[in-house]
Amino acid sequence: IWNRSSVKSEIATLIVKSLFPVHPIAAAIQSIYVCRRDLEKDPSVGLGRIVLPSMIFHGTYDFALMIITSSWQRSHKEQYFYHGGNVTGLGILSFCVSLLIVLAGGVYYMVASKAQYARLRGEPGSSSRSALSEASFGLLL
Repeated sequence: IWNRSSVKSEIATLIVKSLFPVHPIAAAIQSIYVCRRDLEKDPSVGLGRIVLPSMIFHGTYDFALMIITSSWQRSHKEQYFYHGGNVTGLGILSFCVSLLIVLAGGVYYMVASKAQYARLRGEPGSSSRSALSEASFGLLL
């Protein structure tokens, strides 16, 4: 959500970016796999498996916003996100898509983190290759 036309738009952009912590969530997702490789001594976790889930998360976020804003810019250049001082439907759509993707990333992190915590504590039924973590990784591919 970015419009170079006014200070109001730049302030709105900063507020929206602070509400959607894409980079911290991507870093947290990477930390899950770094800990799995280093603390759990899982030899199957390499650099690709550490970086790929957060690249998919961040890329999906960027791609969705790029498609929304790009298609709108081509058809309504004069009404980008603000029209007559009001937020357009595109602004609301961008907000909702951003929120959905960030929430999905946060949920993915929480599920993977809980599974890892259970494995590190040695809880029964939480092998190093639990079904939950494999299924969640499979969803990303």
